Amino acid sequence: MRVLLALSSYTTKKIADNLANNQNQTCVIAQIEDLEAVDDIDAICQVEGIDCIFIGRMDLTVALDQTNASHPDVLAAVEKVVNAANKYGKNCGMFVADLSELPRWISLGVSLFLLGSDHGFMLSGAQQLQQKFADAIKQAEQ
Repeated sequence: MRVLLALSSYTTKKIADNLANNQNQTCVIAQIEDLEAVDDIDAICQVEGIDCIFIGRMDLTVALDQTNASHPDVLAAVEKVVNAANKYGKNCGMFVADLSELPRWISLGVSLFLLGSDHGFMLSGAQQLQQKFADAIKQAEQ
């Protein structure tokens, strides 16, 4: 499988070029994050035009009345989705907060991973800026 990560190119290309590119480069991803979707995963995987099944693991955790995304009930539901995606030849993806889990999911056939959240990236960036500012204050005081 080849994974293509593309940006929309808004403001860097003309609208007509963006529309043409979007028609040729669109990937349809079905997000599975509730119990009904897990129950109907075989039917969902058979929908023509779906390129990837993405597991919303945190939302699925909440749907299963759990607080730990590694609870056995959550893992069983995730594996059910992964197995169905494999059975029907669909790419499968998920958010993975604990990077030590990657080998397991890769070996089961998951090929698309989100390794951080927008909130996490914003907090990390803000912390880096705060540290740079603090460093600048120390440097100025010397």
